[in-house]
Amino acid sequence: MLSSQVTFLLAISCIVPAVIGLFIYSGIEKKFRPFIYIMWLVAITELIARLGNILRQKIITATAYNTSFLITIILFVLFFFNVQVIKNKRLAYLLIALSFLAWVAAWVYYKSWLITFVFYYMFIGIVVVALSVELLNRQVFKLKMSPYRNFLFLIPATLILHFGVYIFVTTSMMLGTIDPELRGRLFSIFMIVNACSYLLYAYAMLCLPKLSVANSEPY
Repeated sequence: MLSSQVTFLLAISCIVPAVIGLFIYSGIEKKFRPFIYIMWLVAITELIARLGNILRQKIITATAYNTSFLITIILFVLFFFNVQVIKNKRLAYLLIALSFLAWVAAWVYYKSWLITFVFYYMFIGIVVVALSVELLNRQVFKLKMSPYRNFLFLIPATLILHFGVYIFVTTSMMLGTIDPELRGRLFSIFMIVNACSYLLYAYAMLCLPKLSVANSEPY
């Protein structure tokens, strides 16, 4: 099992893509910017949640996570709309509306704002994985450049890994019969995958075409 210090260091790996986003933001196409917003949101959320843990204030930690969950899914819908996985505004609005209703349902289910909406984050994961699979399929059939330098290949592949592992680990840990030691190992595996995913996001962001050549390089 990982120590609390190591767990925190792995958790704040999200700061790496967030910092990179600060440097590349003005030089990339607007359609890619929602992904940078997500990285910034995740980094801020983790820092606020860490503060809540230090102060032993559950309300701070839960509010940070639960609020960011709703904003995250909205930004993901915007990102996938911008890259034309979601092809019309009505579907985008429908997904946002359903996401909001699911968020409210999670609040009603948990009957408390002091609990992190784990089930809702799993809902986000399922939606993101489904959209990422569609985007990845398009890149496989239309790939005109190395996948190792293609943002629109690297991002969906990493999202599938990231959220796929999260859904599997969370579902496994919810089983009441699972051994405590195995539960700890599963959590450690997720934290490692989580950190690796953010490093891959950071690398993918460095592969974004510059604004001056964004329209000339095929994706």
